[in-house]
Amino acid sequence: MQYRSSTGIPPGRVAGPGEPALDPRWVMIGPQADFWYPVNERAKQYSGQLYSQNTSLGIIAWRGQVVQSLPGKPPQLVGTIGDRAQLGTYVKDGEWNQYTIIARGGVILHILNGQLMAVLVDDDSKSTNNVSGLFGLQIEGAPCKVSFRDLWLRKID
Repeated sequence: MQYRSSTGIPPGRVAGPGEPALDPRWVMIGPQADFWYPVNERAKQYSGQLYSQNTSLGIIAWRGQVVQSLPGKPPQLVGTIGDRAQLGTYVKDGEWNQYTIIARGGVILHILNGQLMAVLVDDDSKSTNNVSGLFGLQIEGAPCKVSFRDLWLRKID
């Protein structure tokens, strides 16, 4: 799930061989709360993490990490929530999962099925993680089936 994101074609990003041209209306740039259907252990490891879509940052906070970002410096691990594999047991196979994303100021929390998964404290006011933006639902890979229900978006003052 994308949040605080923008759309456009990131510098240097082009469609691969045999792929259609990228449409800037549908290319999102910014923070992403990952959820991968647990088809295998490799895919399952990504659920809960904070990923920066279409930026040079990539994975900012793996599941189980608390990360701080300061102006002009790469994000740094400052604490842990728990073991990544153990936290992965909160992902429900073949059932509905509840994903809560709290983005207030420079603090972002990913909570999956009631369990805190990843935290970013972004102290860089110019960071793309720290600005208002678009919300989007991403479907990665085809063919696949993706279901969403009871989506809530609430602005917290």
